[in-house]
Amino acid sequence: MSTLRRDDLVVCPGLEDERERKDYKGVERRDYCEFSHSIARAAVKEVFATLGVNVDVPIEVENFRKDLRFAQELRTFARGGILAAITAFVSLVVGVIVYAFKDP
Repeated sequence: MSTLRRDDLVVCPGLEDERERKDYKGVERRDYCEFSHSIARAAVKEVFATLGVNVDVPIEVENFRKDLRFAQELRTFARGGILAAITAFVSLVVGVIVYAFKDP
């Protein structure tokens, strides 16, 4: 996010006649603008549509959140080395089975 300067103008389409110079007082100085709000909502909708989620259907959003939580749990699980241990154990079992059926 860029920092605002003293000379910045607060402008919203349709309010060009009401431009006024405001002193910067932090993030809270920004006025609500329906145009900006609708553009932001459309951008978010488009991003989620790219991910295959329709934000207008609550069940799809909840399923997406569950998928993200599962991926996080899986990543944590893998980081802990448990996945590596299970892989090593399965490889050992497969190796024993192959060795048992190998011709003498």
